[in-house]
Amino acid sequence: MTTPNEPPMQGSRAKLVLPILTACLVILAGIYSPWILFASFALLPTLLVRMLDKGEKRVLSFSVTGLNITGLMLALQHSYSTYGASPKSGELFQDWFNWTLPFGLAWIGILFFMAFPIVFASVMEIVLQHKERRLKDQQQTLLKAWGTQLQQKATSATDKDDKKRSTEV
Repeated sequence: MTTPNEPPMQGSRAKLVLPILTACLVILAGIYSPWILFASFALLPTLLVRMLDKGEKRVLSFSVTGLNITGLMLALQHSYSTYGASPKSGELFQDWFNWTLPFGLAWIGILFFMAFPIVFASVMEIVLQHKERRLKDQQQTLLKAWGTQLQQKATSATDKDDKKRSTEV
């Protein structure tokens, strides 16, 4: 029993025991099955990103994990077709193609995470410019058809919109 001044040790011990137990199980499984050992090492980028991604929606984890698992499945398929059902550990770990797929696709997931917002913003800007140009063309057509009274109302409305946009920004 602990005194009120001493912090309880069970919580910190439990936090240490679980990773150690998991590591031991992975090593034992690797001794008996190189497939499991290979998969555990190939999924290290996913584990690392899951620990580092503190965002609310965890978009980085989502993009990296999906592509890393895809690369792992492709590497396992390649290894199975190359080495058969019971390969030696050295064969799996020495094949550069097995490491290129999961780690390379995890890196592509990071690049997608970094580049997608920029690409999306650029595309939306182009779409908005096109819509604005089309709206101004329609406005000119209406002005020609309905006359100058509408033009005065239109310019005062656009001035108000411009002032409203400048105060929002």
